[in-house]
Amino acid sequence: MRNLEPVLTDPRFGDVPFVLIHGGAPLHEEAAYLALKPNVWIDLSAMPFLYPVPDLATAYRRYLIFAPGKLLYSTDAGNYPGVPVGPEVQHLAIARAAREALYLALAGLVRDGVLTRDQAVATGEGVLAGNARRQYGLR
Repeated sequence: MRNLEPVLTDPRFGDVPFVLIHGGAPLHEEAAYLALKPNVWIDLSAMPFLYPVPDLATAYRRYLIFAPGKLLYSTDAGNYPGVPVGPEVQHLAIARAAREALYLALAGLVRDGVLTRDQAVATGEGVLAGNARRQYGLR
């Protein structure tokens, strides 16, 4: 992942937004570091497919420490062959796991004195909707 750094810091691409899909898995800390750059964002899709909630919370915590305003929530739910349920059920399961992991990560940051409760709420709202609205110019 660190091989991306020359491209991400190249002035020719300074206005190009780069989105690291699936949280840059499995290189969470490296992805979090790259998100310090102004044009790099982290998409959280598919991560609840890949990790149990406690591990997901650990990854989210890394991202939240490095670049809390750069996390973009999505589910990556779809009509995949071999998955016995449809995208609606996938979305519900993924959304629940992602919310639970986000809660655990933010609660831990509040417990550790990194964030206040109000900051954690605002950060969570940003992850779940506000950051994507800002990045993609949505209302």
